Amino acid sequence: MAEDSKKKEIDSLLDDEFKKKGAEESAQKLSLISKIKLSLTNPSQLFSALKNESVGSALKFSLITILPLAVLVLILFLSMGALLTLLLGALLGSFFLAFGGMIAVIFFILIIVLQIIGTIISAVIYHIFAKLLHGKGSFSNTLTVVAYTGSVNLLYIAIMLVSLAFMLVSPLMTMIIAPLLAIVTIVLWFRIIITGFSILHEMSKKKALLVAMLPIIIVLVLLLVVSILLPHAAASSTENQLKSVTTQMQTSLRIDSAFGAMVVIRNTGTTNMATSSLTVYADNVPAACDWRTDSVAPGGTSSCTLASSCSGKRIKVTSAGSSDIVTCE
Repeated sequence: MAEDSKKKEIDSLLDDEFKKKGAEESAQKLSLISKIKLSLTNPSQLFSALKNESVGSALKFSLITILPLAVLVLILFLSMGALLTLLLGALLGSFFLAFGGMIAVIFFILIIVLQIIGTIISAVIYHIFAKLLHGKGSFSNTLTVVAYTGSVNLLYIAIMLVSLAFMLVSPLMTMIIAPLLAIVTIVLWFRIIITGFSILHEMSKKKALLVAMLPIIIVLVLLLVVSILLPHAAASSTENQLKSVTTQMQTSLRIDSAFGAMVVIRNTGTTNMATSSLTVYADNVPAACDWRTDSVAPGGTSSCTLASSCSGKRIKVTSAGSSDIVTCE
C-alpha cells in the first residue's frame, strides 16, 4: 500500500511536470501576432498557455503593445518640426526641427518608462485584490494578465486612426462610429482581464469581475469625495479670507500720545479691538506694555505702560488691520 501511494505521488509529480513543460512549449510556440489575436478573440486559450509566463516576457509584451503609440508621438513631433522648417525657412526652421526632435525623443522614452511603471503598479494593486478574494496565482500571473490587456492599446490606436480617416470623409460618421468602437474596446478589456484572472488565479468569473472592478470603484469614489470636499474647502478658505479682510477693514487705530513710559491709543475702527491683539515696538524692537483694559470700543481709548521710559524713541503700535507710529516725548 505504501509503495502504491508513493508510486501515485511520483506519477502525479511527473504529470504536473509534463503539464508545466507542455504549457511552456505551447507558450513558446505562440508568435507575437498569435498572442495579440488570441487575447482579443480567445483569451481562454491564450491564458491557458501562459500559466508559466515569466515577468520579463509579460513586460516585453506590454512594451510591444505601447510601441505604436510611442512611434506615432515621435512621428507627430518630427512632422511638426519639418513643417515649421518649410514655413519658416532653413535657419529658423532647423531650430524648431531640432527642438521637435528632442521633445519627440523625450516623449518616446517617457511613454515607454511610464508603461513599465504603470504595468507593475497596476499588477501590484490587482494582485492585492486577487489575494483578498482567495486567488491562487502568483504575482507573475497577475502581471501577465495586466500586461496582456495591452492588446487593447493596439486596438485603441487603430480606432484613433480609423476615426481620423472618417473625420476627413464624414465628421458625422466619426461621431457615431468612434463611441461604438470605444465601447467595444472597453468590453474587450474586461473580457481579457476577467478571463485572465479566472484562469491564472483559479477563481470564478464573478470574483474575477470583482478584482477588475474594485480598483476602478475605489478610484471613482475617491474622485467623488474629492469633487465634493474640494469646493467646500475652497469655499471655506475664501470665507475665512473674506472674514480676515473684513476684520482688517473694521479694525484700525491711532496713537493719541506717547510720553514717558505711557502709550495711549484710540480705536478708529468700527468694531471692538482686543488689546491682546496689539503689539508695541520701541525703535522697531518689540516692547512689553501693560494695557489697562482688555478691549477698546470704537472711538474709545486705552493706555499701556512700558517697562521703562520711551523718550526720544519711535513708538509703533500694530493691530491685525492697521498700525501707527509716533515719536515718544
